[in-house]
Amino acid sequence: MIQAEKEIHDLRTYGEVLVTHHEIHNFVEKTPSAWAMLEVNLGVPEQDCKNVAYRVCLELSTGLPSLQAVDKEITKRQFERFKKTYIEDPKGSQEFFHRCVFGFFDKDHNGVGQMVDSTTTRAIPACTIRWQQTVGPDQPSEHPR
Repeated sequence: MIQAEKEIHDLRTYGEVLVTHHEIHNFVEKTPSAWAMLEVNLGVPEQDCKNVAYRVCLELSTGLPSLQAVDKEITKRQFERFKKTYIEDPKGSQEFFHRCVFGFFDKDHNGVGQMVDSTTTRAIPACTIRWQQTVGPDQPSEHPR
């Protein structure tokens, strides 16, 4: 199905144009600015960085935690707002990067990140951090200027 037919189908069926998870995954693959700094700063494999960036894209597009965001349909309007707020805007891209760093350490997607001792693979209790969600799906965060 060509793109125009898909969008017409989405409008008729859902009342809005949807972005598929495959399209978001392709966006991340083709947007190194969404994941390359993770690879450089954390020294983790490229594909792991892309996976975290994809997960954070879903979270920020929907305003939901990652386990819920995976099953949520995302409208083109939501995804375009995400791109403008978190990819194109320098302050937003910094927040996106920070969320990705946190997301890398939140292995079970429960909002709690833990540093792991590489010699024992056990979590280091003093290095447990929590991410506090303060932004809803229709309320992008305000970046101080």
